[in-house]
Amino acid sequence: LQNYPGYGQVILLKYTSPEFALFYDLLKIINKDTILGKAFFGSPPFGNQILTFSMARKYHADFMTEEDHEIIYDHHARAPKDTEVVGRWTGKLVSDSALTPTVQVFTYTKDKMGKLQMQYVFGGLLRGISRVTLTPEQMNMYDFTNWHDEVKIVSNDFMVGKWCSPWSEIPLNFAPSFLSTETEESKGRSRLCLRFTLRRNW
Repeated sequence: LQNYPGYGQVILLKYTSPEFALFYDLLKIINKDTILGKAFFGSPPFGNQILTFSMARKYHADFMTEEDHEIIYDHHARAPKDTEVVGRWTGKLVSDSALTPTVQVFTYTKDKMGKLQMQYVFGGLLRGISRVTLTPEQMNMYDFTNWHDEVKIVSNDFMVGKWCSPWSEIPLNFAPSFLSTETEESKGRSRLCLRFTLRRNW
């Protein structure tokens, strides 16, 4: 920390890479989980401010990134029981490190035989029914496409999932920005996934 004219106690962050040599940041620590920052172009202390930003270690799930989603899915969620998912859930996509507005509605019910099924509405237009399979690892859902959903439950009212393509041995290095790429290096294959969150609506 150092005293900086007009800003008080801040951290002066300079970049060592040549392409960023004309930029620097001033960081002010608010608490152990929050930092406010200002980015400048030029040489300190005479640079011109170009933007302000904040950094947080704790934030609401509505601000999760694709990396956050992956960590929650892999380490903080489990396969749901059929009794835990019955009802309507609204979904948002986690894409480009941002959460979209509600774009999907999943309604889980049981048929006359007591088997779990799911009716979906995507984008307010596309409707269908998915076959639901519960495994020890996750809940899988299959419709008329060759892609399928994989969902895990985090809490009574919150689930995380992803809609994934079939595994392929063809490298998928040029996926659209709204899709993430998953790889299984041991098997030499990869697939594309669209990540989403689900919240219980009733």
